[in-house]
Amino acid sequence: MIKGILTTVALITVAVAAANNVSSATAGVPNIRYTDAQTAGVPNIRYSDVQTAGVPNIRYSDVQTAGVPNIRYTDVQTAGVPNIRYTETAGVPNIRYSDVQTAGVPNIRYTETAGVPNIRYSEVQTAGVPNIRYSETAGVPNIRYSDVQTAGVPNIRYTETAGVPNIRYSDVQTAGVPNIRYTETAGVPNIRYSDVQTAGVPNIRYTETAGVPNIRYSQTA
Repeated sequence: MIKGILTTVALITVAVAAANNVSSATAGVPNIRYTDAQTAGVPNIRYSDVQTAGVPNIRYSDVQTAGVPNIRYTDVQTAGVPNIRYTETAGVPNIRYSDVQTAGVPNIRYTETAGVPNIRYSEVQTAGVPNIRYSETAGVPNIRYSDVQTAGVPNIRYTETAGVPNIRYSDVQTAGVPNIRYTETAGVPNIRYSDVQTAGVPNIRYTETAGVPNIRYSQTA
């Protein structure tokens, strides 16, 4: 019985020593285990506690998985495809962030700036070609908004100025060819309204002057 107890104690001692040895060292690729802040080289992933790194499916003590795709973190890190910064789950595609980040390919969700195509923001907008929704400024084709709108060709909705073809609005409208709805001036073909109307060829409805072919109404024509 004493011999059995001594054998058990010896086995426990060996197991503890082995565990300490593994937890204080760094293993290869895959299955890398750390005891403090270290860096694993595929693709430059930083941990702060005992974790396991592999290619793919890297496991951390804050319960995350880093890989290509579907990388999960609990703090701001950077993953190398293509230099994506997240605080939650990232992948290629369908990358999810919790703070300001920039990503690239495709269907990326952020809180500020995104690329092309089909980018989703936390101010709930989508930038793409067509049907672009933002709350500030989009560069295709240099369209400026002051609220959530959708820009496309046709059926463009803004609250300020749109560049296709230089149509100016003062409220949410839709511009298209035909059936254009504005409250100010539309550039196809330079029709001026004073209220929400629809312009088309034929059956044009305005309250002031329409430019096809310079027809003036006071109600409905």
